[in-house]
Amino acid sequence: MLLPRIRKINTNQTGSRPVTTMKKSHKISLFFLILLKAFSLIFAQFTFTHPVNSIPSTEISFSPPHTIVKIEENFTVYIQLNNTPPFIMFWISVTYNSTVLDALNATITLPDGNPYITIQENEGIIDLSWIGQQPLEGNQTLAQITLQAILHSNSTLHITDAELYDPQYSFISHTTTDGTIEILSPLSITVQSIQNAYYLGQNATIYGNLTILETPVVSLVGIEAHTLEGTILTRTTKSGEISPSTSWPIEVINFYASDEYGNPQSSFTAGQKAYFTINVENRIPERLPILITINGFDKYNTPFGLNFIQTLIQPSASLILIIELFIPPQCPNGNAAVYLNIFSNWPRNGGIPYRPEQSTSIQITGGSTSVPPSLPSTNQAFTAHYNFSFRLPPQGGLAIWDVYATAFYKIQSAQAKTKFVAANIFVDDNNPADFNTIQAAINAANHRDVIYVYNGTYKENITVNKTLSIVGENNNATVIDGMKLDTVVKIIEDHVNIINLQIVNSSTTTDHNIGISVSSHSCMLINNVISNNTFGIKVNSVPYTLISENKIDNNTYGIMLYNANYTNISKNELTNNNFGLYSSGGVCSNNTITNEIIIGNYIGIQLLNTIYSLISESSIINNDYGIVLLDPSCYQNTLNKNNVSFNIVGITLNSSGSNKIIENNIINNTNYGLWLFESNNNQICSNNFVDNANHTYCSAVVNQWNDEYPIGGNYWSDYTGIDEKSGPNQDQPGSDGIGDSPYQIGELENIDYYPLMRPTYEQDIGVTNIFLSKNLTAIGYPMRIHVRIVNYGNERQTFTLTIYFNDTCLDSTLVNLERRSFTTITFWWYPTGTAPANYAISASASTVKGEKNTTNNQLTGGSVLIWPLVGDFDCNQIVGPSDFARLSWCYYSKPGDPRWYPNADINEDDRIGPYDFAVFSINYYKRF
Repeated sequence: MLLPRIRKINTNQTGSRPVTTMKKSHKISLFFLILLKAFSLIFAQFTFTHPVNSIPSTEISFSPPHTIVKIEENFTVYIQLNNTPPFIMFWISVTYNSTVLDALNATITLPDGNPYITIQENEGIIDLSWIGQQPLEGNQTLAQITLQAILHSNSTLHITDAELYDPQYSFISHTTTDGTIEILSPLSITVQSIQNAYYLGQNATIYGNLTILETPVVSLVGIEAHTLEGTILTRTTKSGEISPSTSWPIEVINFYASDEYGNPQSSFTAGQKAYFTINVENRIPERLPILITINGFDKYNTPFGLNFIQTLIQPSASLILIIELFIPPQCPNGNAAVYLNIFSNWPRNGGIPYRPEQSTSIQITGGSTSVPPSLPSTNQAFTAHYNFSFRLPPQGGLAIWDVYATAFYKIQSAQAKTKFVAANIFVDDNNPADFNTIQAAINAANHRDVIYVYNGTYKENITVNKTLSIVGENNNATVIDGMKLDTVVKIIEDHVNIINLQIVNSSTTTDHNIGISVSSHSCMLINNVISNNTFGIKVNSVPYTLISENKIDNNTYGIMLYNANYTNISKNELTNNNFGLYSSGGVCSNNTITNEIIIGNYIGIQLLNTIYSLISESSIINNDYGIVLLDPSCYQNTLNKNNVSFNIVGITLNSSGSNKIIENNIINNTNYGLWLFESNNNQICSNNFVDNANHTYCSAVVNQWNDEYPIGGNYWSDYTGIDEKSGPNQDQPGSDGIGDSPYQIGELENIDYYPLMRPTYEQDIGVTNIFLSKNLTAIGYPMRIHVRIVNYGNERQTFTLTIYFNDTCLDSTLVNLERRSFTTITFWWYPTGTAPANYAISASASTVKGEKNTTNNQLTGGSVLIWPLVGDFDCNQIVGPSDFARLSWCYYSKPGDPRWYPNADINEDDRIGPYDFAVFSINYYKRF
């Protein structure tokens, strides 16, 4: 009897058959089926009853018994049958609350039977039945049900009607257990600061709420306070009272102050390191990412130092660590607290706390004995589920504090962020503040103070003659306007930081025409907008300047380096200047220019009098001249991994030698991609020259256009050579991603001897050859399959190589292959249990990241005949004289020998010897 498999029935459809009638009809059908199959038993037993098999341990239940899901999430539960004797049929009805759950699908998971399923959405009923062809027993998964959570609530899955029958169609006694569902709305967390602005040295309070549908939730809350100087503190607090018996995934076995060898120590001297010994244990059977932080707070509750270790902890494993913490010389004498916190990651990256924080105390000596100044109180009223307070350090932080809060509850996490500002002096041009002008604030400041400038236009030219941080509220609205009178910001002291300001309108007079002039070392210029100056930024004869994340627009020179060394220039946008970046004067050395966006300038970057400097990972687009290296004074520089595109000339070397131009994309430049004039001994390799009007111009000088084999040369989009050979002389069989013939560049010996067949930004794995050690082997005897694979790309790759006979997987292995290299992987095959036949051998390499051409990832390479009779070399179904003659002819031969016959190498040892002869002798005159 074949019963219909019905997935989901809408009981409201016009003309549909009532589900209750269908259910009744199906149960009647089942009843008659039982009668039919038990007919012979009726005659034997004369009566048909339901004898009860008393097996109290048989249970029908849900797996998992309790499910926690997010609202609108799909989830699956299974109906499990445990400890049952042989059974041939079941009927189960499951009821659910259809206002809370929506049943999407149900499937009978038992094999070889007639299943029946209905879902009555309006009534919240799922009917499931199965009649098997063979009895089953023991623990079985009967069905799976997929549901969607549609309302925040607790719900239950009930088994309201369940029948289970043995092979004689006798009723099997059983118990049933309901399943419970907990549906959660999104977890919400808030975080606030009690004030938007603080004076450094004030007490700050962080607070917030943790809720679901505005109902408080009790859990751990992780806190991180982060500034431009890095993370200042991490803490873990609670949003309510947590039971002391709560178990945590990470347990702290020990945490104490120690010396560097782990011996307990409680007193430490300011200006030196303290050490802390930590023993933590992973209490769950899975590997966990772990961030361990220790954070010191002095006797005034001011954070004075933080250190961390980020690693993985193995399942059920422990870690013993010793972490150092530097105590600043100015740290106050007395008792200090050190907090240990453990997160999955930094809270700013969504990391959650694994457990409550722990603390230990230390005694600090040899530090400061002064008492912090009294500052206005911040004791404002607030209502919150969690909070903690700390004293801001008296200096530092660079004004802007970002505070992150994270929490985890049951199955979901939440993250929130707030910010506040903290400074020693506040400046506002039209509202009450400490000062109305920036220069007045500078004059009043102490060394290492932070000055915070609110939005406004400050028409002044300032001189910074102290170690200060000047931070604007918003670099689009906090403007210092030089009014074309003088240099706008003049820095004449070390360790000055200029952040978040807009700098405009310097004078046009020589030496007064600079947006920001840096004449002292170790200064930082971060996230400023600089425009309408002759020199946007000028670094004059000083080292260690950081210029980062600035927007520099509409200046004659965006950034000017004059006799500057060890300058770090990164992540700036240089647009619409005559010179985006210009380096000249004296000797500029060891400067690093990375991750720049340089667009729409006359010259993007020009280096003169510059040595040992790096231009890397920058986009130089739509300039007249992208990068220019000028003069013999410019040498030993490296251009690496830049995108130089849509310029008139991409890269120019004029009388500049001994530079490296490596791994750049030089694409779609409208005149020349690379223009070389009287520039010798430059190394130019691993670049991609694509669709330039002319890839190169090279005057009568000699440069090196390729690296050694197999790294190779450059990719040229107009190269027409082929790739059929490999090796340093391109005379070995098999492709290698390098053209077989050189690429001529200009005059003299400017030749790329190893032109690349693919751009370096295209990753490509190719299966090039399959070599079979033999084309005939007997069942149970070995053969080898050699697969040659090539990594044509510019990155080291890890991938899976799989071989098949016909469409059946034979074996697979993980392959690690260096860039632009090839290898041969050997697989052994013992075809035991394989039917006699010809089998096609193929290989497939998995796709790697960035791979576009996957057609060469698969290759079929010949076939092998699997034969039932070992020694029957001519396959005439008898091991006979002709086979003996062949074996005798090739006896004692090896690969490479003219007499070598691989099919006779029965044991696959690359020698036809006594073993092969012995096996042959045993089978002589056997037939198939």
